[in-house]
This record gives sequence, structure tokens and C-alpha cells, in this order.
Amino acid sequence: MSKSEDKPTRAIYEAAARQAEKGGTPNFDTTGGLFDAVRFVIESNAIEGYEGRSYQAGSPYFEDHLDAYYHAVNEIRERGMTRDLILSGHGILTKELLPPSGSGKFRDRQVYVGSYVCPHSNRIERLVENFVQHCRSGVESIHDCWDAHFWFESIHPFIDGNGRWGRCLLNAMLLFHGHLPIVIEHQRRFAYYDAIETWRRANWQRILADALG
Repeated sequence: MSKSEDKPTRAIYEAAARQAEKGGTPNFDTTGGLFDAVRFVIESNAIEGYEGRSYQAGSPYFEDHLDAYYHAVNEIRERGMTRDLILSGHGILTKELLPPSGSGKFRDRQVYVGSYVCPHSNRIERLVENFVQHCRSGVESIHDCWDAHFWFESIHPFIDGNGRWGRCLLNAMLLFHGHLPIVIEHQRRFAYYDAIETWRRANWQRILADALG
């Protein structure tokens, strides 16, 4: 391994290869392939504070996250964005990390992200419906994909795993529309948080009004 590959150990690469074989390797027309997915998962976990655990071969923080990523890429390529994908991919991501009442199921309680008050749980179905409709008809450019990502993160439909799963969906959308996927680095997380907040201030009230009347 080169010096730049020190962190993802050989065991992790082998675990990633097993996941790719199990799920069917996506057609990465515009990416470097497996290493990009490994680095994406490691950085995505680190953003959420799971940095150490994401390097352990066999850890659900790594293998299930990678599996969810492949699932998103394959499903969006075959069927586009759907409610079923949103639920099933979250279930793959969190099957070992959340109880059955929370894994692959929309949340049933109020949650907060810092000072942001997420939509009430009784609004999630309608907001997700509008989100899916938008993704199926209004997403094409890189800007559109980011817009959809910020939209999903503002809905925050699950009790946990929204960031990690939302970033899987972001890259699946980018790939589907012929764009390079992105690795959001842990060290740039605060700029990422600021971008979500800036988008939310400019767009969220309008989206809520359109979805909920």
C-alpha cells in the first residue's frame, strides 16, 4: 500500500471487496471504483463521530454503510428515487445499530439537529412523497443533486442515520446523472453544516408550504 492508503487497512479493502461481490459491483462509469467508496464511507462515518469504529473490518459502521452505498447506486440506476429505497437503504445501514422499531422505519418522535427543529413526525410521509416526486422529475445537474441532498437532510426522516444515508443517496444521484461522486471530508464538516443551514434558510419554508399547504 502507498502511504496515502495507510488508514484503510488490507482487511478493510477485503471487506469492501466482499460487499461489492455480495451486492453486485455498481457500474462506476465516472469514478475510481472501490477505493472511492471506501474513502467515502470512512469520511462519512467520521463526520458523525464514528471515526475509529469505521476502520474495523466486520464493523457494521463500515460494512453495512458500504452495503447501503452500493444499494443506493444500484437501486437509483434501476428504478430511480423511491420511498421504498429510502426505507430499505436505511434498514441496511442501521440493521445492527438501531432496534427494529427504528431501522428502516420513519421516526415517530420529534428530533433536533442543534438548534434546528426537524419536522414533526406526522409530516414525514407527505414531505418524503414530495421529495421523491422532485427527485424523479427535477434533478439533473450537480446543483440539483445537492439541492435534493439538503432537502433530505432537512426532512431528517429517521431517528438516526440521516447524514450517512443521505450522503449515500447524494452520490447515487450524482452517479446516475453522470457526475463525479464526492467525498465530504471530516475536516470540512463545518463548511458542510453551514451549506445545509444556508440552503435551509433560503428554501425550507417554501418547500414546507408547497408540501403541507
